[in-house]
Amino acid sequence: MPLILRIGASLLSDGPAFGASGRQNVGVKLLILEDNLMWAPRLANGAKQAGWEPVILDHLPSELPAADAAIVNLASAKIPAAEAIARLREASVYSIAHAGHKEKPLLEVGRDSGADRVVSNGALSSRLAEILDAAAQAIQAKTAQA
Repeated sequence: MPLILRIGASLLSDGPAFGASGRQNVGVKLLILEDNLMWAPRLANGAKQAGWEPVILDHLPSELPAADAAIVNLASAKIPAAEAIARLREASVYSIAHAGHKEKPLLEVGRDSGADRVVSNGALSSRLAEILDAAAQAIQAKTAQA
């Protein structure tokens, strides 16, 4: 049975959560397309600490939940990354794709599929708040242009 875990804003620590720049990001929805049981909770917890509302998906559903941004594991065996990124683009969802720094063909899949940002696993792990803050800024800029 597929795992869909929603971690709501009510689970945030007392008071508002802020991204790396000090900007409040509470209520910004983040899909985490991740079937790795070690990565998924780490990403969700980091996103929650940065003020995002994460939703973990261990598969690509026929209908994506509404979201502002998404993190896609390019190395997932269960999630077709290129299709996921294409569908996220169609839905105007900012996408962050990741794979190991030595997995150059997978990183190229992310770039070729049109991910808004492609990063290594190490960068995502060590700079998650900064990467999510940049995503929030890009989303805000895009919204301001519309």
